[in-house]
This record gives sequence, C-alpha cells and structure tokens, in this order.
Amino acid sequence: MLSAKSPAPFLAWKPIRHLRNVLKSCPKDAGLGIDQQVLPLWANLPDEALKGLHLIIRAMLDGKCPLQALPVLIGFLGKEGGGERPIGLTAMLCRFVTRG
Repeated sequence: MLSAKSPAPFLAWKPIRHLRNVLKSCPKDAGLGIDQQVLPLWANLPDEALKGLHLIIRAMLDGKCPLQALPVLIGFLGKEGGGERPIGLTAMLCRFVTRG
C-alpha cells in the first residue's frame, strides 16, 4: 500500500499544511474512538508523520483500508421510553476519513 514509489504529488507540502489545518479544526471534545485517539493532537505530529498519514488517507479513499481502521464495537444506549439503541464505535482514523 505505502511505498517509496508513491506518486510525488502526495508528498507535496501544501497537502501536509492543509491536513494539519483540518486536524486542528476538529472538535477537541468529540468522543474518542475505540483507539482512544484525539484528532486535534495529530496536528502536532512532525511533517514526516503527516506525510505518512496523508498516504494512508489517500489509500483509504482508494479502497485500501488498513485492518486497524476496520473494527467497529457496537454498544447499546438506553432509550427514555425503554429499550435500547445500538451505537457503533470506530477507530478515529476511519471516522476522520469518512466524515466527508
């Protein structure tokens, strides 16, 4: 999936700056994913780590998802009128990529 032969545009600095800005704009009080990650903290990663994250995100958008991003835990929340409703908890990377 990731290799030294990845297309050069993915390693450009502009997308890395944009990714850093998007990560900073994520809500700090959003619920944690099953991996206990907080997206705004990812904005503090060094540029090389953000380049890798950018490649992973591009691969996910192309349908090549790392297995670590796939698990979904299902929890049940009680309803006021009785009964329960399911809620899916995913990894933060998957939530970030699919949030649109």
